[in-house]
Amino acid sequence: MNHNLRVVFIATLFLGLVSQVGCFAAASASPSTNFVSPASVIAAVKAAQSLTNLPSNLTPPLAQEGTGPIDFQDWGGDVLVSSKCVDLTTSMSRESYKDCYFGDLNSKFTVALVGDSRAEMVLDDFNNLGLDESFRVLYIAKDGCETPIASYSLRSVSASTLWKACVSFNDTMLLTLNAIKPQVIVISSAYQLDVTNPKPHQATPAEITADFEKFLVKLPKKSKTLVLGGFPQPAPLYDPIQCLARNVSNISKCDFVPPLSVRKDNAASKAATLKEHDVFLNLQPYFCAKTCPAVINNDIVYTGDAYHSGKTYLNYLMGTLWSMLKPAFTSR
Repeated sequence: MNHNLRVVFIATLFLGLVSQVGCFAAASASPSTNFVSPASVIAAVKAAQSLTNLPSNLTPPLAQEGTGPIDFQDWGGDVLVSSKCVDLTTSMSRESYKDCYFGDLNSKFTVALVGDSRAEMVLDDFNNLGLDESFRVLYIAKDGCETPIASYSLRSVSASTLWKACVSFNDTMLLTLNAIKPQVIVISSAYQLDVTNPKPHQATPAEITADFEKFLVKLPKKSKTLVLGGFPQPAPLYDPIQCLARNVSNISKCDFVPPLSVRKDNAASKAATLKEHDVFLNLQPYFCAKTCPAVINNDIVYTGDAYHSGKTYLNYLMGTLWSMLKPAFTSR
């Protein structure tokens, strides 16, 4: 997610989470027999394109989604809030990762989930999958700090100011992963890189590919690396939540095509993944057919910031995520 936006609401996020800590419980496992198949998800995506009226049993309710510019409660990461693992603020670059294990804590098979807020977005699903499929999840992520190795700018101060905490965090992440050597590494990140070098600018697709390769090549060789990509981020051009509020009787108006910049960034991350002979897991077919509906399976798909998917829809995708991850577990 663009760091400029995240810095603006970081204080609000903190206050909102503090008020909610007592309300969250650790996510429980979902039996694999109840997983929705990838084929069923794709069918639901196609069917969603013909919807007209807003479903009466919509989850979460549109009123809840529309209460503010950002709906933290539906963003995901509930299990993080109820743990001792620190949600790193803008200036923080490291923590004790012994508190950041989730899933089956007794398992010796470790899946490291790393990245930025996109990693937090899927953490609840990974925790549930770990409990259900007997693996533990090491979570290493920092909101707004993408994984490619670059000179990130601290946009809240000045576009030319280096975001030292982000650069340091990615260095620490690599050191931690190489020390632990998890069997599987899953990267979940955005790729809209605001960088300072050689001058302040948003990285081009070619720069994203090169910078992401720099990160991938430094991961432990014995770990299987999977890149969870292709997320059809509607922001900054589209706001599905506001569109739904204005078009409750014709929600097909809220279907969208991902912005060209997002499509190029996703393609750049895929190119880097394939160049390093790692595995690219493409999420887009489970969000979009000809277009990307704002409502699928009676779920609002995107959160109020338009940079993430909501936890209700991600829970629906848990079987799809497992089908994508499962081949990496063959050596277990």
